[in-house]
Amino acid sequence: MTVADVMSKEVFSCAPEDGVRSALAKMGGGRVRRLPVITTNEGALVGVISMDDVLMSAETTGVGKAGISAEEIVNAFRAINAHRLPMVLAKQAVA
Repeated sequence: MTVADVMSKEVFSCAPEDGVRSALAKMGGGRVRRLPVITTNEGALVGVISMDDVLMSAETTGVGKAGISAEEIVNAFRAINAHRLPMVLAKQAVA
């Protein structure tokens, strides 16, 4: 088995100048805990932002001070961890 056999086919990413709220929305929408941070001009990978990064930043700066509410963080976690079984079964039925 290779990485290609198990990797995600759709890539979600953000740019260094994107807001954390935008990154959280992409994580929730894509059901991913990490986003590659890619420059808009060169398309170069400059880092990775994770839910842990968001949580640690909110913890040290204060949730409200970071511009992100606790509710937004919880909602992103809920979206990321939503039960995926129905999606998998639907894809198998189509195939």
